[in-house]
Amino acid sequence: MIRDLERFISELERKAIGFNRVAPSIIHEANITYPPFNVVKVAEGNYIIEMALAGFEREEIKVTQNNTFVLVEGLKEDEDEREYIHHGIAARQFKREIPVANGFEVMSAEMKNGILSINLKNKNAVSKQITVL
Repeated sequence: MIRDLERFISELERKAIGFNRVAPSIIHEANITYPPFNVVKVAEGNYIIEMALAGFEREEIKVTQNNTFVLVEGLKEDEDEREYIHHGIAARQFKREIPVANGFEVMSAEMKNGILSINLKNKNAVSKQITVL
């Protein structure tokens, strides 16, 4: 799958001006699977990133933003001394960058029932009718 993605991006780079700036981040993100997340379109210009963070407390999550991505960090102390027979719930430290277009701003972030919800709004999104000349 990664090879197919790399071939697709290579072909797109030859045909789309400026795409080469974002291609490396797309390939990098395709290799990262933890923690899993969804992106939900709420309305035009409004999105919610839902990230599964079972085992984390609100105080252990840090969300920051710059012009090109939202960074979510899980700051987990390794204090658990229990003896696990099976340890299937990953609760390890992580950093996850989610690329966003210019103009998007994080409006809020909420942790509820092990799901982090990050509310994004496109400040530049203006719906207007274009007159055809």
